[in-house]
Amino acid sequence: MKRTFLLLLSALLPLLASAYDAQIDGIYYNFSGDEATVTYRDYAFNSYSGNVVIPKSVTFNDKTYSVTSISVQAFWVCSGLTSITIPNSVTSIGDYAFHGCSGLTSVTIPNSVTSIGNYAFQGCSSLTSIILQEGMTNISEKAFYNCNGLTSITIPNSVTSISDDAFCFCTSLTSITIPNSVTSIGNYAFAGCSGLTSITIPNSVTSIGESAFESCSGLTSFTFPNSVTTIGDGLLFECSGLTSITIPNNVTSIGRSAFYGCSSLTSVTISNSVTTIGDAAFYDCSSLTSITIPNSVTTIDEATFYGCSSLASVSIGNSVTSIGKEAFIDCKLRNLLIQCATPPSASTSTFSEQTLYHTTLYIPIGSWDAYAYDNAWYKFINIRETATTEQQVSMQQAYTLMDASTFVYSVYDPVNDRIGTINSAGGINEDNPNHSWQVIEADGWHYLYNIGARKYVRREGDRLELTDTPEPIELADSDNGLILGGQTEKPCVLVSNERMSVAQSAIDVVTGIKNLNDSPMANGQPFFNLAGQRIKTPQHGINIIGNRKVLVK
Repeated sequence: MKRTFLLLLSALLPLLASAYDAQIDGIYYNFSGDEATVTYRDYAFNSYSGNVVIPKSVTFNDKTYSVTSISVQAFWVCSGLTSITIPNSVTSIGDYAFHGCSGLTSVTIPNSVTSIGNYAFQGCSSLTSIILQEGMTNISEKAFYNCNGLTSITIPNSVTSISDDAFCFCTSLTSITIPNSVTSIGNYAFAGCSGLTSITIPNSVTSIGESAFESCSGLTSFTFPNSVTTIGDGLLFECSGLTSITIPNNVTSIGRSAFYGCSSLTSVTISNSVTTIGDAAFYDCSSLTSITIPNSVTTIDEATFYGCSSLASVSIGNSVTSIGKEAFIDCKLRNLLIQCATPPSASTSTFSEQTLYHTTLYIPIGSWDAYAYDNAWYKFINIRETATTEQQVSMQQAYTLMDASTFVYSVYDPVNDRIGTINSAGGINEDNPNHSWQVIEADGWHYLYNIGARKYVRREGDRLELTDTPEPIELADSDNGLILGGQTEKPCVLVSNERMSVAQSAIDVVTGIKNLNDSPMANGQPFFNLAGQRIKTPQHGINIIGNRKVLVK
């Protein structure tokens, strides 16, 4: 074994010794023709430190060589190197040339340099500023990756592309101007630049890569150039300081997780050119309160608005054909307007139970049957036909049939062809499809019609039954709603879905109040019982005041 190791070492020594051709004034060179390349002494024991000045030319064995390049890993992990002067005879800097030079504070790159290799200055954490001269055409992959002390960078007009991760994790970089010569910005180019507060992107840029500005938490605004047609996956992922976004007219698609975790985003304007919104595009945008999906959009993918906990109002255009799983989970929707006469395909998990219970679903006039019989949409308690265009001016009122004494909803059970119930305390029974009823008036008589079942109701003593034959019912109008006549022991009331939304929007917060008049909540607020019925005087027990449940003792 010892002999084998010695043989291996003896084989490697010539390779180590031949890592450079000459050492001149502390700098190591390799020669080719009339040109010299700055290199390292050996891979494992780089020894450059302090201030290094590279000359334009060197003479060795009575021959003069022009210094034209800095080789791969020439100053690899030279942590003691503090500054470097590069002559204007150098045209290229190789991959990893200054990788890990954590003590390097300044570098001057002459205009003769046209290319900087991948990872060239990666991890140069003490580098505070750098000026790239005219003549540079592209900034390579991870060229300044994790230069977390870099505060400014000048990009010349000759640069046409910024390759992947070029300035990733340059956390001290506060602003950057991209010249109008640049046509593309690579993946993760500025990801993790948490100190970046402003950036100017010219209209010459036609493509911005995946996650290019991910976790730029200092950005409060972002302006897309009109030349961009797609918003890449994760483009502004977790840009938590971003407050508003306008999608320009040329954009056709919003990529996956494009605005994921933009927790300060309150305003989003989507142009009419957008056709698809990708998975989790606005996931956890917890400050977003409303969104309008234009008529151009055909697809809303999975988890698009998942966790948008402040999202109260959504308007969906008339071209959407599909909405993905969990698209609106954990959203506190109060109003959902869909302008599609044909229900978009959706999953049973597209909406949370809270949305089905609290949200008023507004649909085009004449589309009741389509939504009431759809597997994904029938579970909404509050479905209302409403005018969605200026030509549609009529309104069709929907009601929820309730037991007025125990706060129980009446629903139609298609499996057993009977009326079932939903207790408010027990939540939604997923097997019960339709909660909306319509009062039909004809020839002076009133009929109660279940939208989803396409059946009428009749009362038999304390029981309600469904029938295919219209049978008149007695209705009495009151402040509490429409009282269903003919009852014996169990009073029933028809409460409009609009009024029901008052009860259903109540937050489950119970506050003990002994004297209601001492509560600022009572000032000017209407009172409702748990059935959503307006009452003149609060009752002992739980009442609804100002959209909150209040316990009156």
